[in-house]
Amino acid sequence: GSDTRRYGIALEQRFNPNVFSGIELTWRDLEAVGIGTGNLGRFTLLDDRKEQFHRAYVYWTPTRRLAFSTEYFYEEEEGELLAPFKLVTQQAPIGLSYFWPAGFFIDGKATYVNQEFTGLDGTADDQFLIADLAIGYRLPRRRGILQLVVKNMLDEQFNFFDPAFRTLAREPRGPIFAPETQVLAQFNLSFR
Repeated sequence: GSDTRRYGIALEQRFNPNVFSGIELTWRDLEAVGIGTGNLGRFTLLDDRKEQFHRAYVYWTPTRRLAFSTEYFYEEEEGELLAPFKLVTQQAPIGLSYFWPAGFFIDGKATYVNQEFTGLDGTADDQFLIADLAIGYRLPRRRGILQLVVKNMLDEQFNFFDPAFRTLAREPRGPIFAPETQVLAQFNLSFR
């Protein structure tokens, strides 16, 4: 019962073997129908949204062991899910990675986030900086990765409207940003 149209354009440029960048611009119009339940029984939800998602990035590998990345994300969403709302989120992550020949690596990333939500109750906004760190080991022949990840290592407190708040299906998933320090052990295998 949903009707959606998506438009987009993307460009990528390689300046030399070690530097490339790109930009991607997308827009989406969405009309969705869902069914909800409440004190008065079952009812129909109409979700009419306009979305924009834009991204720009630069990746640089000055040596075989060192990689640098910087990105910028702009996301704007306007719609009406039970009440009119507008959400604007901007993110600017900067990352640095170092790779040892034996397979060990370390990744550091700092992400600046600026978000503004406007709804029936007024406007709420927040801006914050999140720092993440990962150390790990890549198995020989790229068979997998074992890593220890620390998210929000400075224990930054913030108010963030996660994109999951507006889905009709309410699918379970983890948050984009951890509201407190989290330490995760991850083991990924690749079968080829």
